[in-house]
Formats: sequence, structure tokens, C-alpha cells
Amino acid sequence: MRKFTKNFISIVMSFILLLNIGLISKTVFASEPLDIYIYSQKDDYEKHPIVKTKLKVWKLKDGYASKNKIEIVEELKDLKDEDISNENGNYFETPKSDNDGRITLSLEPGTYYVRGDSDATEEYEVAPFAFKVPDDGNFIYSKTIKKTPALDGKVRLYKVSEDGKTLENVGFKLFMRTADGDVEAPLNGNSYDKDGAPRTLYTDSTGQIFIDKLPAGDYFFREVEPLSGYTVDKTDTTFTVVDETEIPLRVINKKTETGDKLFVKVSSGKDPQFLEGATFKVMVKEGDKFVPVKRDGQDYVLVSGKNGGFKVENLPYGTYYLVETKAPNGYSLLSGSVEFKIDGTSKDNEATIIKNEPFKPGIPKTGDILFLLMTVGGLVIFATGYFISKKGKSKQN
Repeated sequence: MRKFTKNFISIVMSFILLLNIGLISKTVFASEPLDIYIYSQKDDYEKHPIVKTKLKVWKLKDGYASKNKIEIVEELKDLKDEDISNENGNYFETPKSDNDGRITLSLEPGTYYVRGDSDATEEYEVAPFAFKVPDDGNFIYSKTIKKTPALDGKVRLYKVSEDGKTLENVGFKLFMRTADGDVEAPLNGNSYDKDGAPRTLYTDSTGQIFIDKLPAGDYFFREVEPLSGYTVDKTDTTFTVVDETEIPLRVINKKTETGDKLFVKVSSGKDPQFLEGATFKVMVKEGDKFVPVKRDGQDYVLVSGKNGGFKVENLPYGTYYLVETKAPNGYSLLSGSVEFKIDGTSKDNEATIIKNEPFKPGIPKTGDILFLLMTVGGLVIFATGYFISKKGKSKQN
């Protein structure tokens, strides 16, 4: 009898324990009923339910519990669905909203993030939002934003010179104006694509760039790689997409004004002689430094001919310098640079005379001095070695 009583008491206590665990579990892990209402609101008084609209709902990991809802939305709004799912697990899709714009759910306690997932062609779409269960109660009112009209906006840029010649291989970037500032438009090929990437666009053989599938909004092309020999007067060319009519843009480049200049290389003295073989680099100044002018990727180099003459050609207007890198045989290098200007009259002006001084007797050229020093140095080293060697042999004897 005593054993029976003991077993009965154990069974009762176990039942009570299980009952308490069940009650606690129900209290802690019970799902909370929740209604989400989706409305558009044109003013303070007029509300319109958004019907037949589904939502995508993520239950976020515990780290978001300490963040407020505004912070959560700002952190996640620009991420792709798969990025959010990779961090927090896959979303679930709700039923469609009813005629009252209501979606009824049963959710466990936690922090949730929501995006619209509607197939309906409504005037409004659901803005991303977050809520917490049970902190936010049983009624959630979502925010909606007016949809941007779906457009297939088109623009065609024509790049030409002043005389109407089409200009190929001119580089542009396409920018769109947003509330957050000017950003490069994402592209897939030559079409707007929100999942695409910005890139530089180049005019084709007909001088054109064509872009389509542009949403409504304000845009501008920025010329980032102009052609050599042309100047850019207007870097940005703006346009606005309001419908699907193709927008033509004509962008004109002015050909850079260029000029020529003639020089003659002669010897100094009362009876000057034409000097052949003098080599010059054409330079410009950047601050205190001389920088070579380039032609076809190479330094622009000129050599005087038999009559001492040489000419710079097709240089844009500006100030330049000649720096002699090799003097004619028997003559000294110029000690300084020769400044000259290219303008509308430089081609017709008289040739600029450049004189070289002959080497003075008894004064060796720079190369001769170096050779002499090396020769003397070699003899000194040889003599020293010979003396040391001879002295060593004497001691041995």
C-alpha cells in the first residue's frame, strides 16, 4: 500500500510538472495573431485599401531586436532579397490582402522585415517596413508609395563637329538625378537595368549613343573622354524622360585651333652657317617642370635639316618650349630652353633663329671630360696595384 501511494504521488507530480511546462511553453512560444492593413492615403482623410497584394516577410535574427524600426529599414532597404535571406533565412509569402486591405497572420515573437510582392497593377506599392511582435500590438498599418510609371524611355545622342562631321569613339557616362544626388545609371548593354552596372558609353561609327528602357526622370550625359584635337565647351547635356518618345540630343565639339612655327638652326658669329642634326623636344610647362608634348603616344621630337630648318605643326594655341637634347657636331648644347607661342599669326611670322656656340679650343666636351677622368682613374688604380704587388714580392725575397 505504501509503495502504491508513493508511485501515485510520483505520477501526479510528473503530470503537474508536464502541465506547467506546457503552460510555460504556450506562454513563451505562442504565436500572436496579427492584422496588417495596406492603405494608400492621398490626404489626411481619404484612405483606399490596396487589395490583392502579397507581402514578403523575413523573421530577422536576434541581433536586430536591439535596433529601432527606422534603423532596420535603412539598413536593409537597398539589399537584394537573396542577401537578406542569406543572413536571416528565407522569407515567407503572405496571402493576398482582402477587400479591406487586410492580411491576417499568426507570428511568433520576434523582429520582422516586410517588402511588397504584388502582381496587381496598382497606383501604389508597399514601402519596406519593420515591426516587432508582440511590442507593436495586433494591428500594423503599412506605408505605401506612389509607383513610378513604367516607361520605355529612349534617348539618342549625336556627337558631331562644328562642320557636321560625325565623331566616333567619344566617351560619355549617363547620370540620373535622384533624391540622394546624381548617380550613374545602372545599365545592361545599352538599356537601363536597375540590377545592371554603370559603364562608359562610346559613340559608334555614326557618332551615336542610343539608350532605352529609361524610367521617368531627369538625366544627363557627361563627356568624359573627348577626342584629341577637339575642345569640350559643355561637359553635361541634360534631358528629361516623361514618356516613350525618343529624345534626340545633338552635342557639338569645336575643333581645337592649331598653328605651325618655323625655326632655323645656325652657328653664332659674323658668318653664320646652317647647322644640321640638332635634336629638340617640344615641351610645355606644368608649374616649374617641363613636360614633353606627345604625338601618337611618343615625345614630339624635331631634328634640324641640311638648311638648319625644322617646323612644329598642328600645335593647339598656347605657349611652348624647345629643349635641345643633342647639339650639332662641334657645337655646345643650348644652356636654356627656347620659348615660343602658337597663335593665329605664328605660321606667317618669320622663322625663329636658334644659334649654337662652337666648342672653344682647349675646352673638352662633357663626354671627353668623362672619358679623360675614367682613363686617369684607371691608370691610378693600375699603378697602385702594381706598386703593392711589387712591394709584396720584395718582402718575400
